[in-house]
Amino acid sequence: MDRTALIFLALLMPAFAFSQQQGCTDTAALNYNREAVINDGSCIYKPLSVKPPVLIKKLPKKVFETSGLIWWRGSYWTHNFDCEALIGYGDSLYLFSKNWADHKCRLYAMPKDQGHYILYPAGEFNADGLITGAAIDQNANQMVLCGYKNYLPFVWILSDFVNSDFFGGNKRRVDFKELPATQTEGVTCIREGVYSISAERTKVNRAKIFLLDLNEIP
Repeated sequence: MDRTALIFLALLMPAFAFSQQQGCTDTAALNYNREAVINDGSCIYKPLSVKPPVLIKKLPKKVFETSGLIWWRGSYWTHNFDCEALIGYGDSLYLFSKNWADHKCRLYAMPKDQGHYILYPAGEFNADGLITGAAIDQNANQMVLCGYKNYLPFVWILSDFVNSDFFGGNKRRVDFKELPATQTEGVTCIREGVYSISAERTKVNRAKIFLLDLNEIP
């Protein structure tokens, strides 16, 4: 390849990069841009509320609090470690905070290796509520954060993110307005697009597990 060809390619590369239009790439969003090829996390969605079916109506009486939920070897496992939202992804652990003051969620990362670490926020977004659980579906490049506000539960569906930039992709909120006085605390992915969400016992509701099938959400 001669020098003239190299100069021509060098001139084309900035133009090609510039032509990669950024915008909302989700067809379910209100501001979907069919010309966008790079998702810039700007998608806006119509407010949505669903009523997930109850998968397990009554958990054992000894399960008073369920701060996390795991689907493992065909069974549900729960714990009362008040982290509360934590996932393992790649070679790191990622923690999602809940903030009673401003209802923002902050992301922290740390190595999986044993040790002592000082953590600093790696990102944040306005969750408009308390984030209490997290689960990731790596095959679908999708994550669900569960939480509640004034004891009305909700989930945030995070999708189309790049690597561990979980807040950089699409962020869609789904409320469960028909489940009042429900304190959702744990979430786990049981198969692609399908999640289970656990709720603690309250004064008016027993501890139970709900089923959330994202494939049925328009």
